[in-house]
Amino acid sequence: MRGRDGRGALLTAWGGVIVFWSEKGLSKIADEFEMDQVVEGKVTRILPYGAMVELREGVSGLLHISQIAEAYVRDVSEHLHLGDVVRAKIVGIKEPGKYQLSIKALTGGGGSGGGGGGGERRGGSRELEDKIAQFMKESQRRQAELKRSRDPRRGKRR
Repeated sequence: MRGRDGRGALLTAWGGVIVFWSEKGLSKIADEFEMDQVVEGKVTRILPYGAMVELREGVSGLLHISQIAEAYVRDVSEHLHLGDVVRAKIVGIKEPGKYQLSIKALTGGGGSGGGGGGGERRGGSRELEDKIAQFMKESQRRQAELKRSRDPRRGKRR
């Protein structure tokens, strides 16, 4: 399995080991953490959008604000503090040594890794999708009508 990350580095999975290649050559080999694995780490940084959790030296994970608790989290520091030891599930791997974490996924509340847009649908989700689809159709109809009214060839027949 091979893939390129956003910075042009090549990730290769070979025999369960992830090898990280870049222009500088082989930079890391990581085989210790996997998707959906439950890990424990120490909060090392509080950010407006989440917290950085050190899983071991040189290996960290981002605990996004949307993945901290089931309820709405307005301020990360109300839920987590520097030095706290937390248990979380790995819901994404950005590159070796950089993971996306979720406490919410441990309680069954999701853990899509993208800050929403995954997991189970709530009741109002279908209604919202229908409204968006209706809006898109109406918008396309209006754009086509506007384009036709601005067409200089309209009304001229040969």
